[in-house]
Amino acid sequence: MDNDEVKNEASAEEWLAPSGIGGEYMRHEQAMLKAAKVPVHKAFAIAPGFNVGMLQKLADNYKPKKIVVIEHGENGFEVRRLADSADVKLFYASLNPQPIAQTYGSAEDTQRNEVLRIIKDFFQSTEDSISKYDAKGVEAKRMSCITASYIQRRLAGTAAFKGSTNSLKEIYAKLEQDGLIKKLSKEETEEFFNSTANFYRVVVEML
Repeated sequence: MDNDEVKNEASAEEWLAPSGIGGEYMRHEQAMLKAAKVPVHKAFAIAPGFNVGMLQKLADNYKPKKIVVIEHGENGFEVRRLADSADVKLFYASLNPQPIAQTYGSAEDTQRNEVLRIIKDFFQSTEDSISKYDAKGVEAKRMSCITASYIQRRLAGTAAFKGSTNSLKEIYAKLEQDGLIKKLSKEETEEFFNSTANFYRVVVEML
């Protein structure tokens, strides 16, 4: 085969469209593509319906650029590039309502505040935004409840829970001790929601 034949064969080659396998990852990856070109101290927006933990993990892959992802509830996400000398961990710590020193010093406190942040955001979110994570969540909100599934999906992949096993169960137990939430019994979940999933009634005024 001479060189001309090789060139013609190469130019005629067709690329196949990928299968649907890994579609959730690809959806997040495509949403983050602009991070490769965003200038220092500039940002771009991503619509709601994505997993903040996955977006933040993908942002890490743009090193040495310092890219952070900020969740704005039902308004979606802000992807911002910091200065190359920035401390990404400190930036995320500054978003936490607890003191920065405490954020660095206590993983348990960090996790507790992350769960409370998600719960607070849940009761401020629209039904459309909630249903993207858990369809049962809409009905739960109307009865001042939240589903464990909603919390887990919102927290999936976040740094605070990376490598944890029973951390969420322990946090739920402590929040119950503090009087902030109360796990519904199996009988209550079946009666109120026709479900066997885990629901927690939230004392909204105490958040």
